[in-house]
Amino acid sequence: MIIKALLWKEFKSLTKNIKSKVVMAIGTIIFIYLLLFIRLHTSDFSISVYRYNINYMTVILGYLMFISNLRFWYEKNMNMLETLFIMPTKLYVIIIGKMILPILISVSLSVIFYFLSTGIGWIVFKSSIFSFITLFEILLISVVFQIFYSIINCYAMWCASLAYAKVIQFISVMLYMGSVFTMFVIPTNFSLYNSLGTWIVMAIIGVYAAICYSRINKEKAMNTLSI
Repeated sequence: MIIKALLWKEFKSLTKNIKSKVVMAIGTIIFIYLLLFIRLHTSDFSISVYRYNINYMTVILGYLMFISNLRFWYEKNMNMLETLFIMPTKLYVIIIGKMILPILISVSLSVIFYFLSTGIGWIVFKSSIFSFITLFEILLISVVFQIFYSIINCYAMWCASLAYAKVIQFISVMLYMGSVFTMFVIPTNFSLYNSLGTWIVMAIIGVYAAICYSRINKEKAMNTLSI
């Protein structure tokens, strides 16, 4: 019941500017395709290169949609944390309730982008890039990262110092602004899921997220400065 209430609250908050969010999502997808078109014309224009790039950009799109809808800062900025914390539930339930909707939006748009790209690939190359296993891998790594990052963001926005929160905000913005352009620096045959470096980074982020979670508490959140 509490989760439903939190989801409804997040849904109402996110839908206040639904038109701008839809336009942003469509614009982001079009921009990704534009960059992909440029990338394919500066490298081997083949179905395999297209497949690797689409797999990678599906992850990136998921991150962009996730971070643009993650709102741990909202209650703190609006001095509404006390209202949130008086709900008769555990803190972890509140955190889960805050992260579920951004993750669902991210997953939904990632799936739409992947299917759309599969159709475009079929039209251009007369061959399919679709794979249930690949799509599952993409969604798995995206969701795991988003859970970790939600916890880190929650700690930064609710319990950390103002300086630390600003650093996390800056990193988020830089990743948001520049992540799509990483398409031009990754190898054409790069596989995010099968890269050892990916899982090392994920493990480090996971450990740090666990540390951040251990430091989140209602009292500290109420006593820190508003950002």
